[in-house]
Amino acid sequence: MASRVVSVEDCGHPDFRWITLKRIHWEDPHGRQRLWESAERTTRRGDVDGVAILAKILRRSQPALLPVLKQYRPPIANYCLELPAGLIDAGETAAEAAVRELREETGYTGRAVDVTPICASDPGMSNANMRYVVLEVDGDAPENQDVRQQLEDGEFIQVELVPWASLLQHIQAEMEATGCSVDARLLSYAWGLEHAKEAAALAVAAAAAAASAEGRGTVAAAAAAFSAGSSAAISVPQQQQAQQAQLPAGTDTTASLLLQSGQGRSGSRGSALESDASTGPPLPFGSPVMCAGVPPPAGGSSAGGGDASAAQPPGMAADAAQSLAALVAAREQSFSASTEGQGCCLLLAATGGVGGRAAASRSS
Repeated sequence: MASRVVSVEDCGHPDFRWITLKRIHWEDPHGRQRLWESAERTTRRGDVDGVAILAKILRRSQPALLPVLKQYRPPIANYCLELPAGLIDAGETAAEAAVRELREETGYTGRAVDVTPICASDPGMSNANMRYVVLEVDGDAPENQDVRQQLEDGEFIQVELVPWASLLQHIQAEMEATGCSVDARLLSYAWGLEHAKEAAALAVAAAAAAASAEGRGTVAAAAAAFSAGSSAAISVPQQQQAQQAQLPAGTDTTASLLLQSGQGRSGSRGSALESDASTGPPLPFGSPVMCAGVPPPAGGSSAGGGDASAAQPPGMAADAAQSLAALVAAREQSFSASTEGQGCCLLLAATGGVGGRAAASRSS
C-alpha cells in the first residue's frame, strides 16, 4: 500500500502575504491516518516557485568568477552567503527569471545555458520547489562594465565575485571571519566541486596506472585507457590499486599522492589540484570535469557550453573521457619535452574545468 495525502487544511494567517500554513492529513503505508504541518508559498504561478542561479563570469586574462550574495536573513537573525535566486513571475520561464534576477541582484547580464529539472527545496517542511539555472556572463561585454544593482525596496544585498576554483575555501574563510551563515544550496555546490575534483584525480590516476602496467608510459596512452570506460567502471579496488601503483615515469609523485588522497582540499591554497593547475600550461576552458558531454572548443579560448540540452552534470562519463583523451593528446605534443611535464599534463587535464578559464586566458 502506498502513502497518500487524504486532505489539506489551510491554517494560514489572513495578514500573511508570502506564505501560508497547511495541516495535511495523510495515510502511511500501513493505512494509518497521520498529520503533517507544512508551509507553502502563496506566490506560485505555475509548477515551480523560483530559481537558484549558478553564473559563470568569464573575462579574458582572469579566472572564472561566481557571484555570491551576502544579505541579512531575519529568520536566522544573521547574514547569509547565498547564490543569486528569486521567484518566477507569471508568464516567465525559469531561464528568463534567472536572467532577470541576476541582473537585478548583481547588475550582470547573462545567458542561460542549462536548466535543471524541478527539485524540492525543503520537503520535510514545505512544498517549495525550484530549478537551478546555469548562466554564462561575458564579463568583457559592454553591458557588463560598471554594473549596477536594481534592487527592490527592502533588499540589501552585497555581491562578492569568487573564483570558482576556491569557492569552498572562500565560504569557509568568510564564515570564520564574520560568523555569517551559508545557504545549503551554495555549500552543497561548493563541496560537490571539491569532490568532483577528487573523483577526477582518482579516475585519471587509475588510467595512468593501467597504462603503466601495460607498458604504455605516455600521457596520451593513459588518457586513451581512461577513455575506454567511464569512472563508473573503475571499482574501488581499482582506485586503491591506482593510488598505490607506480605512475608513468617522470610523474610528480608528491603532487600525485596529494591529488589521490584529497589532501589540501581545505587548506589555505585550496586543493592540490588547484595548486598544480595554477602553475601549469594553458588548458582550454570547458574540460570534461565541468562540461561532461560537451567537447572542448577548438582553440581553447572561448567558454564551453553549447546547446543547453546537451550539457550534462559534472562527471566523468564515457563521452567526457573521450574529450579528456583528445585534450591530453593535443597538449602532449607541446608539453612532452620533459617527463615531469607529462605527469603534470595528465593531472591538469582533470582540473581544466575548474581553473581552465584562467589558464586559457593566460595564452590569449
